[in-house]
Amino acid sequence: MCKYLFLNSHEHVNTWINGGLVPINPARKYRSIERKGTQTPDEVMQKTVQGGSLLDMPGVVLGGEGVMENIVFTNCTFGDRHVTGPLAYSQHPEEALILCMSNSSDSEIMHRMGKVACVVIADVEALRAVLDGQIGCASEQGNVQYTAEPGNRNHFLKGTDDSWQQEYRLVWRGEGIGTDLRWVTLPSGLARPV
Repeated sequence: MCKYLFLNSHEHVNTWINGGLVPINPARKYRSIERKGTQTPDEVMQKTVQGGSLLDMPGVVLGGEGVMENIVFTNCTFGDRHVTGPLAYSQHPEEALILCMSNSSDSEIMHRMGKVACVVIADVEALRAVLDGQIGCASEQGNVQYTAEPGNRNHFLKGTDDSWQQEYRLVWRGEGIGTDLRWVTLPSGLARPV
């Protein structure tokens, strides 16, 4: 299960292939109001909608940075749409460290992300073991899924506007993890040139 890591400079290729210090970034680094490259509004805030869709509620804006728990809409009209409900919405911020990779070595994806180089990670489990040991907790891993539903977001679920990234992630979360960049030391051999 090869994954592809797009990098900001050709000098970083050497570190990933031969070993050395690399940063693991907090999810917040990739959060932005606008989607561009690796920037997206779909980071940090974990959102859940049950019993319907926020798409059925035009004009209703739920969001911001705060915690909202079990906001329930029952028998409401939004424009010409009637929501019988109950429709429940919750959100909370969750800091995490993430390492983003791609399932594809596509040069168009790399350039659209604003990256200039790529390495292949042939053994994600070996990389994961090295990183988990230095970060101090077990990571979660998997493909990012994409949805048109604006009320559902998490570290592995982003909007369809980001689907071009074909993203695969390692995510570390827990008490005190994810608020700051973390430097880790890679041994040689975890990556190879594309």
